[in-house]
Amino acid sequence: MRYPAPTTFTTKKAANAWLSDVQSDIERGRWKSPEQLAADDALTAALRAEVLTVAELANVWMETIPSDNHRTLSASRVRRFINPELGDIKIDELSRERCEQWYRDMNETLCPGAPTQVRRTFAALHAMLKLAVHKDWIATSPLRIKGALIDVPAREPQTATPAEVDQLAAAMPEELGMAVQIAAWCTLRAGEVLGLQIDDIAVDRHTAVPLAPTVRLNLRRHIVAGRGTGSMQIVGGTKESEGRPESIVVPPHLVAPLWGHVRKYGRKTDPRWLFPGTRSVDLPCGPATLDRRWRLAREACGMEQLTFHDLRRTGNTIAARAGATLGEMKQRLRHRSSTAAERYIVAARGEDVALAARMSQQAVNPHRVAPGVEVVRAGMDVVGAHEIDTAIDNLRNLVERVLDAGNEVLERYLLDQLDEVSTAAGTELRRRSC
Repeated sequence: MRYPAPTTFTTKKAANAWLSDVQSDIERGRWKSPEQLAADDALTAALRAEVLTVAELANVWMETIPSDNHRTLSASRVRRFINPELGDIKIDELSRERCEQWYRDMNETLCPGAPTQVRRTFAALHAMLKLAVHKDWIATSPLRIKGALIDVPAREPQTATPAEVDQLAAAMPEELGMAVQIAAWCTLRAGEVLGLQIDDIAVDRHTAVPLAPTVRLNLRRHIVAGRGTGSMQIVGGTKESEGRPESIVVPPHLVAPLWGHVRKYGRKTDPRWLFPGTRSVDLPCGPATLDRRWRLAREACGMEQLTFHDLRRTGNTIAARAGATLGEMKQRLRHRSSTAAERYIVAARGEDVALAARMSQQAVNPHRVAPGVEVVRAGMDVVGAHEIDTAIDNLRNLVERVLDAGNEVLERYLLDQLDEVSTAAGTELRRRSC
């Protein structure tokens, strides 16, 4: 029987080299046909499935996770919610009924009232069993529950105003007040804030006036909570960077306070953490410490529902309201997908609200036309008082959002545009009244 090579070769020399290797294997009695190799793989998979429990599969799966943060969180979920219930079951004996019972227990007794934790734990078990299928350790996954992977947030995302950000920063211990400002205005995650070192602050003196010098934060590492109480891990890169260099521009109004923080709390010897730990300045402030201080600060400000991650949402909302384009928004979010950027822009610019208002105009417009009725009008459609009121309301909302953004350049631009429209409209109306 003839067996073709597993691939084609670009040169005759490469083909002869492969053939020589095969002939050597035949002479030594080590060569196996494709059918024999497939049978060996099937036997290995069967033997592996015989001894592999769900807990052992979890260990294999976690070795495939590239992100340290993801691996740490997944290990916690496996340890708390999967292994105690399913860990001793062999993966080829895990039934669909047992998986469904586990999922009910997750919602009713193991994680009641925590839909996000339930979904993420389900996703971990789903990924584990998917790996087992891919490795041919099991034929199909017994975990098939419709809708279990759909994200249903347990709470509505919150945002703060710039004034509330200042209030929250003031309520924090003085050495951590800047952490709140950076999280909000530079849209960083908590672990990215804690991972900053003074040497990560970069100054670009070639930026055009009046914004010179531009200050950037280079995001080279982030901090994740460890398994033990108060423990932490220092991880290179950011949560989403996958090794890509990332940086974020510091809004100009925050530059002077940032340098003030460095002068007051910065060390002159390495490691120069921007937010050093309370027990050892050789380590950064830990996630548990930041979370504890944050909870006290938000309670003092009457904002108990605001999470630290909501500060990142706050900054992204401010950026969208300041007129960020889709590309600018995506860059500031540091997401590979445009979905989140589009969502921020639509919400911040009130496009969903404006669309609803335009729909309502069809209901209240006395000049609307019934379906199938053709009407010929001279010139433009008749404009009523309602349309004018709606436009004025939208304009007022726009002015308020621009003022809230605190961007002087944007304020001047808006003022110039309003003056131009007002002058042109006034001139035309006076001309027509003559």
